[in-house]
Amino acid sequence: MSTALLLLLGLAVQHSATPANWTGPYEPCRNSRELRKTGRMSIGVRYDIPDAVVIRQFQSAFDFWARILDAEFHEEPSNSCAVAVVNATGALLSGGGVVARAQFPDWSGFHGWIAIDPLAPKHLDDSEAVATWIHEIGHLLGLRHNPSADSLMYFLDADSKSKLDSADLRSLASLHALRPVPIAEGAP
Repeated sequence: MSTALLLLLGLAVQHSATPANWTGPYEPCRNSRELRKTGRMSIGVRYDIPDAVVIRQFQSAFDFWARILDAEFHEEPSNSCAVAVVNATGALLSGGGVVARAQFPDWSGFHGWIAIDPLAPKHLDDSEAVATWIHEIGHLLGLRHNPSADSLMYFLDADSKSKLDSADLRSLASLHALRPVPIAEGAP
């Protein structure tokens, strides 16, 4: 085999090693790059779902992140969004108990999508749903699963008792600007 062909094959293998995000018949968000910023973020959210209860739950989840990140979240009904919440199609959520899936900003084909099971409101109570949406938004922000069952980024069953732990916060701080922690009264 020629050296040029071996080089091309090596480049193809190297390129294919980059993980790719899942895809679907969804409108992309033209400003998904906002989720990769290390400074202040202005994140427009488009809801391509009809369920007002789920939209309210997502707004609560985005409020959670706005208290931690130097970011503001606002509705953006156009393709100028950074995030789109969409109904999952087909086998996207295959596997027992999976109610949502988010893309990762450092993988190829990133469009800022979170796909949810349209029947999720029947499977989750309000606090479980908000914790699950917080978890999925964490993935959009670049966080991976955490092995601690107490973490919101644990791979199973996020609930209202789960929190971001120190490993989550260190990882988040390496990716994005965090809000300053207020100094407690009487602290030196």
